[in-house]
Amino acid sequence: MTAGPLERAWARLARASDRRLSLLLFALAFVVRASYLAQISATEFARVLVGDASAYEAWAREIRRDWIGHEVFYQAPLYPYFLAALDAVFGPSLFVVRLVQAALGGASCVLLAGAGRRLFRSRGVGYGAGLLLALYGPALFFTGLIHKTALDLFFTTAVLYAVARVDETPRRRWLALAGVSLGCLALTRENALAWLPLLAAWFAWRQGLRALGPFLLGAALVLGPVAARNAAVGGRPFITTSQGGVNFYLGNNADTDGTYAPLRFGHGSFAQERQDAIDLAEQAAGRKLAPGEVSSYWSGRALDWISAHPGDWLRLLARKWMLVWNDHEIADSDEPIVYRDASVILRATSLLSFGVLCPLALVGLVATWSARRRVGVLALLLLASAASTAAFLVFARYRAPMIPLLALFAAAGVARLADVARARQTRLLSSMGAWSSRPSS
Repeated sequence: MTAGPLERAWARLARASDRRLSLLLFALAFVVRASYLAQISATEFARVLVGDASAYEAWAREIRRDWIGHEVFYQAPLYPYFLAALDAVFGPSLFVVRLVQAALGGASCVLLAGAGRRLFRSRGVGYGAGLLLALYGPALFFTGLIHKTALDLFFTTAVLYAVARVDETPRRRWLALAGVSLGCLALTRENALAWLPLLAAWFAWRQGLRALGPFLLGAALVLGPVAARNAAVGGRPFITTSQGGVNFYLGNNADTDGTYAPLRFGHGSFAQERQDAIDLAEQAAGRKLAPGEVSSYWSGRALDWISAHPGDWLRLLARKWMLVWNDHEIADSDEPIVYRDASVILRATSLLSFGVLCPLALVGLVATWSARRRVGVLALLLLASAASTAAFLVFARYRAPMIPLLALFAAAGVARLADVARARQTRLLSSMGAWSSRPSS
């Protein structure tokens, strides 16, 4: 039987080099993101910054005036420094920022594909995961925001790529890259620090204790200067930020439902939250407090409530765990529905939602159980990310590091379902052939 055009195209793709496929994947992801940006560029909400986006832009302007600063970081600092660096090179331009973020989105898809084909020993799973990320609606939405979530996916996929290269060829540079990438991720998404001991234990188990040196050194090269800077300006070496205690309280108190509610009504930006946290803590203490004391005050209030109401806290924790895995994208200051109304691309890609990725990923997790010594680290990272999110409070953007991990297992799940479908079709054709070959009576 002569192969049709689709079969011939698939065969050509199968024979193509990884470099060519990676370039095609990057081009697809970038064009989709750039097209989405073009569609929303004329809208008012893309031109006018509100909430966190406005605060990040103001912070970037402050950084341009003083690159070191004089206060302990309250929010993860890497994104405003990213904005300040782009401003210094290209001048103030939201278009440039979003275009660079689109390019990083394309690179994320390529990194994920590279990680997948190495860890799962399958080009189909690798490029399938990259394709899922390229067409994943929330990832496009994050690309258009002036927000640190735009960097989360890039650094997450960089970590996964480095882990895959370590598994393939355990050289020091890949271990160091894993540490550097994780350090950068922690400076955009603080709960990524939960991955540090997990990856350290994984590398030590798979590669021996000598692997810990390059990995931890890479992380220290990124996080060490931040801790030293925080100690110099605030007297305490916060590895990332001083926000941990406030965030823990916001997600663990008598009035929360597991999602964000500001300390004071109407004060939703992180700049307002920071000042409210200081003011309320100092009012309760009756004196000025250092950033570490402010954080301890709020974490102490949360722990007091937990110890006094353990049943209520367990119910709240269960609710947050369910919210982490829910299909609904819990919005922050930017509402995805508004952007979908302005973009046919976002409406189309939003059909591939969190609720689609999760069941496919579960199939993939079961299907790859036999390879758990190689890919088990991905499941552990996924659970650590989900648990560290549920321990605080839940936003859609907080689970961004889970997306590439889900895409990998989802691609493996699709491959498994395709194998099952082909096997059934083969058995059906075989039985039909056997039936047709029976002699007539």
